[in-house]
Amino acid sequence: MSVRTINNAVRRLDWNVLRDLLLVDNDNDDQPFIELCTASVSDWNRYVRSPRQALNPKYMEWRDGRIWIVEFPGSIHGSAAGAFSASMALAGTGIDHLSHHSDSTTDDPPPGMENELLIQPDCSFGPYSTVGGVLPPGLRRWRQYSTVKVDFGVCEGWGGLDRKSALWRRYPGVEYVVSIKLSPKLRTRECRFEERVNGQFPGNDDPNRAPILPIGQNTVLQFDAHRLLGLPENDDIPVGFNDPVLINVSPLIERIHQESELLPVGGPRPRPAGGHQRRVRPGLA
Repeated sequence: MSVRTINNAVRRLDWNVLRDLLLVDNDNDDQPFIELCTASVSDWNRYVRSPRQALNPKYMEWRDGRIWIVEFPGSIHGSAAGAFSASMALAGTGIDHLSHHSDSTTDDPPPGMENELLIQPDCSFGPYSTVGGVLPPGLRRWRQYSTVKVDFGVCEGWGGLDRKSALWRRYPGVEYVVSIKLSPKLRTRECRFEERVNGQFPGNDDPNRAPILPIGQNTVLQFDAHRLLGLPENDDIPVGFNDPVLINVSPLIERIHQESELLPVGGPRPRPAGGHQRRVRPGLA
């Protein structure tokens, strides 16, 4: 299947129907998802790598031989990613030492993961080469080096977020994986903050794996500056870079809440190809 075929399937979607199906605000984690088309892993990976995408891959998921729409592009999802990136910049030294890879993906996976599924995080952060660190084994370029991966689920439930987390935890150099679940009206606010322990991430079934916690007034994510910047623990931190870097999630979400009350829910409105719109097939995430 070509990138053009996937793009045409996206353009035929009825986005009004998708909005009604996906933006369901309830406490049930079995959120709906929409089948877009059948595709192989290689079809999907070509789409993720392509500069010509009718819809950003972070709003979709490949699973079981199909591509699914799992997020509705709108104000909350975009605002959440933007607010987190801004908070990380304020807590460090802007973008002087920690690179912010918005909408980034890995087009050159590390050895042993060449045939793995490519996915795209909502936020990704990693050190610049000028900081003085060393590339982790298996990475060839500094652009590949991320120490933090962040994903938000507004329509997508914890099942999808955990599948992304499981892949990020296998990537060399990743020290932290942050997954945040928000419902469309922000009545649900939950977070899972995972980090390497003695060089390893706890597995999915490990009792020591970080739990899903409600986001409260004192929900603060703490990042070790050396690990963020890929520096040995005895090396000096760049002047002005906080250690630790602290992100208070609650006011971040409150700002998103205030913005979402002012902004209409958005989303692409592609012109239907062939004069008609494609019927969508709902399922459960």
